[in-house]
Amino acid sequence: VQLCAELNIPFLPTGGGHGYSTSFGKLKNGLSLDLGASKQVTVDKIAKTATIGGAATFGDVFDPLYAAAFETPTGSCTCVGTLAGGVGRYQAIHGLIIDNLLSLQMITAAGKLITVSATENTEIFWGMRGAGFNYGVEVNAT
Repeated sequence: VQLCAELNIPFLPTGGGHGYSTSFGKLKNGLSLDLGASKQVTVDKIAKTATIGGAATFGDVFDPLYAAAFETPTGSCTCVGTLAGGVGRYQAIHGLIIDNLLSLQMITAAGKLITVSATENTEIFWGMRGAGFNYGVEVNAT
């Protein structure tokens, strides 16, 4: 990301591969940043949280959460990424997945790794909750 910013090279991060964005077909003379290997899911039973890699889809999240006896709102399709809102069957019980977001580690367009939350880089945190794909590259979400 930093190299792309310094050399003014367009880039597009990709992860789970789900989306309706017109951007996918319009990237010319740029780099596709494949986050596909970032699908880790770490469950903290004491804190009652899960930290999920930037390319993880709901399909990657189900088994670790089930094994820890947790559930979460999800999309209706297992192929959707975790910043996609979580409009699905459990939203009446738990809200949207985005409502449960505590923090994100992300890379800014300048290539800087930052943490965003309700208390740290707050404006970016609220932006990521509404239009996350426009503010930076999600490394992981808790």
